[in-house]
Amino acid sequence: MTFRDDNTGSISTIDSFSISSKGFGVYSSDTINIQTADGNITIGPSRGAPTTSGLILGSSGYTTLTLGTWTGSVSSGTTSDSRYKNSITELSSAYSTLFDNLTPKKFKYNDGTSNRFHTGFIAQDVNEAIKNSGLTTQDFAATILLNKNKDDEHWALRYEEFIALNTWQIQKLKQRVTELENEIKEIKQNENN
Repeated sequence: MTFRDDNTGSISTIDSFSISSKGFGVYSSDTINIQTADGNITIGPSRGAPTTSGLILGSSGYTTLTLGTWTGSVSSGTTSDSRYKNSITELSSAYSTLFDNLTPKKFKYNDGTSNRFHTGFIAQDVNEAIKNSGLTTQDFAATILLNKNKDDEHWALRYEEFIALNTWQIQKLKQRVTELENEIKEIKQNENN
């Protein structure tokens, strides 16, 4: 592996390494660039982060780009404690309009190797849906512009931002179904009388 010191530019190459007796190790000749001076990658507990141990990639204000598929037998968590949030409010009707304006798509990745179809959203379509709903990306933080003003500028999505929106819409539908069931029940009772 090759490590580059961003301060001096010096490069160190090793064939393998292992950290602690816990079993972590990488044994290959792949190239890895690890930057820690500005918090891009942290291994272990992070200052102020609500974690006891683990691997933390990225930090607030930085984007961690992952290509490919991550697999594992554990799940990830996102900080959701109210003590780490502010400006907490209910969703407005504009978010219902946003939901209606979203257009799920079926697609293949240009650099994909499996020739399989995927489902999801197109980031530019989501931006348009946000705009057409009277919202901004400050109101719905699902889109990310990566490498802004560079040759490889491109959009990404934070799919976790859609979970609360979907949950809210399902709750509204359940409430409407209950109302309609009660209306049908009342009509049937009146017919029987």
